[in-house]
Amino acid sequence: MYLPSSLKTIAREAFYDCRSLEQVTYNGTKDNFNNITFDTDYNDVIVEALNNQNNRRFIYKATGIYNYIDEFGNTKSIDGSNENKYPPELLHAMKRKHEERIALATSITPNKQSIIVIYTSSVGKQKPSIDYRDAVDAMFPTFYPTADSPIDLSTNTPFNDNEECYWATEKMALDRNYRDKVSCLLANGYPNISIFAIAPQPLLVYLGTLLGDIHKISVFQKHREPNTWRWLDMESNNAFILNEPPSKNGRPILVFAISSQNIEKRIKNLYNKDESIWIIRCKEPNNDMLISPKQLSEYRALVRKVMDDINKTSSNDEIRIHMSMPIACAIELGRIRMPKADKSWMLFDYHRDTDKELETITIQ
Repeated sequence: MYLPSSLKTIAREAFYDCRSLEQVTYNGTKDNFNNITFDTDYNDVIVEALNNQNNRRFIYKATGIYNYIDEFGNTKSIDGSNENKYPPELLHAMKRKHEERIALATSITPNKQSIIVIYTSSVGKQKPSIDYRDAVDAMFPTFYPTADSPIDLSTNTPFNDNEECYWATEKMALDRNYRDKVSCLLANGYPNISIFAIAPQPLLVYLGTLLGDIHKISVFQKHREPNTWRWLDMESNNAFILNEPPSKNGRPILVFAISSQNIEKRIKNLYNKDESIWIIRCKEPNNDMLISPKQLSEYRALVRKVMDDINKTSSNDEIRIHMSMPIACAIELGRIRMPKADKSWMLFDYHRDTDKELETITIQ
C-alpha cells in the first residue's frame, strides 16, 4: 500500500507519530525503522513497524488515520469527521490500485531498459525545454530509464532560424553531439533509445537520418491537449491520405500537410505546372492529430511507399520537401531514409514573418 510520508494515528495502546520514513517516536523514544506498512480493515487501520536495531516489531490497531498523501502528492484527511467521505470500499480500492502499480513496476525485465535522449533548438523566438520527469512518465511502463538524467543533444546557438548560418551551425553541433554521446551506445548494442525532441522540422528530419532505422529507437510526440508526451490510449479515425500528381515525370516536390492544410495552397502557388507535387495529408490536419504509435507506423509505411515511387518515376536527382507535421513524423521521415537508394533531399522551412519557404539543409 502507498506509504504516506506523514502519518498521525491515535492507537489504543500508544501514541504513534511518524514524521519521516526513518524516525518514529514511540512512547517518547525515537526508534529507527526500516519497514513501515499499514492496511485498512473496515474502519480501523493496522500499523506495523519493524525496528532495524533490535528487531522489535510494533503492531497497532488504530481507530483513525488523520493524514496521508495520495498517489498525486496531495495531503488528505481520513479522520472521524470524514469517515463518510472515505468509506472502507474507497480505501480498499486505493490500496488495490497502488498494489497494481507496484506489481507493474517490479515486473519490468532488463530488456525494457531505455536511455532518454533529448534534443531542443530554438523555434522562431521560442526556446523550448523538455522536463526529464515528463519523459520518464511517457515511457513507463513500456520502458524504464537507465540513468537519473538524459543525454542532451541540445545546443545554445546565438543565431535565429531565419539566418542561413543558423542551419549550418546547428547541423554541425548536432552531428558532433550525436557522434560523441549516442553513436557509441548504438555501436555497443544498447537495448533501446527513447527520443524526445522539439526543434525546427528540418533539424528533426536530420536527427532522424542520424538515428536510422536499424537500431531500436522509440520516438515520442509532444501533445498540446492534453499537455503530455505520453501516447494517448484511444483510437484515431484521422487517417493519412496521399495525393499523387497527375504526372510523375516533373521535378518531385513532396509536401507534408499533416499539422496544417494551409501549406498546400502556399506550395502550389510557389511552383509551376512542370513540377510533380506529391502531398501527404490527413483527413483533418491539426497539431494534435498524432496520438498513437499505430498511426506512426502507418505513416512510416506510407512515406516509404511514396519515396519508392518517386525514386522509380523521376529522373531528377533531388526531392524538395516542404513540411507541416508533428515532431515524431519529422524524425521518422529522416529515419526511413535509405542513403544508397534515395535521392538527395532539400529541406525547406516556412517563416511567417517573411512569408517565405527558406532552403535549410540538404541531405545527400
